[in-house]
Amino acid sequence: MKDSLPGAVRRPLGIVRTLIRRLNTWGKVARSISGVSTKDKRILRHAVLRAPITVFRNLGQWQFPMVEKDCSVISRGIGTFHVRAQTDDLFHVLSMQEPSVETSIRSILRPGDTFIDAGANIGFYTVPASCRRDGALRSADCPEQSWEARPPTHTAVWIFCEARLADPVSGLGK
Repeated sequence: MKDSLPGAVRRPLGIVRTLIRRLNTWGKVARSISGVSTKDKRILRHAVLRAPITVFRNLGQWQFPMVEKDCSVISRGIGTFHVRAQTDDLFHVLSMQEPSVETSIRSILRPGDTFIDAGANIGFYTVPASCRRDGALRSADCPEQSWEARPPTHTAVWIFCEARLADPVSGLGK
């Protein structure tokens, strides 16, 4: 069908599709992510309220939802993350981007297992690996190891791990 439509029709339809996808992503953010502190909630709320305006920027390029200031957020069903301003971190903490991976992490890990998150980014998989289904931390006999080579991103994982885990993250950029 795409090839049968003239370019003058395809282009506006593509723009509409892009706008719908972006608004849908912001809807997921609004429904599944909340700020930790009052300040964090304010930062996140500001970003969500601006979404109907920001979705119109750079329509020909991929656009991640972003916050304008660093903040800490809770991703429902996953855990707490430090999100950096003007990065793709907010998108990466949305749950169910890869549901089979999330489910496997939570169901397969047992006491004594070691979880390695190589290329951890901000630790999206490190967080569920560190917690039981009820949200409580796993015991020290189920260690997590996360490696992230980019120093600014590594720092975001480190902030989470220092706050929640006994044995913080391995990797560069400490």
